Amino acid sequence: MLDLVKEETKRIDSRFLEPACDTGNFIINILKRKMDVIKKKFSVDQYEFEKYSFIAFSAIYGIDILNDNIIETRDRLLQEFLKIYAQRYKEDIDDELIKSIRYILE
Repeated sequence: MLDLVKEETKRIDSRFLEPACDTGNFIINILKRKMDVIKKKFSVDQYEFEKYSFIAFSAIYGIDILNDNIIETRDRLLQEFLKIYAQRYKEDIDDELIKSIRYILE
């Protein structure tokens, strides 16, 4: 499905809305594709990596009728990001960035 809009998934600021996100399978894959672009372009500069990660999160939206699904989707998105972020910057993780991303997810 995402291959139909492949060029949009490569744009970090391209917005996506999942109107029935369930537990986030579609949204997680959008985030992974955006993070792949960010890793390729900005992995040597932590500030740019963090800035564009924040922008990527700001462009992904999900809605679901069940609150449990929303909570699980938020958790999965954050965990996916933390996995990628920690691989790159183990010692230099910015707690304020994590706090900001949590705020966006709320």
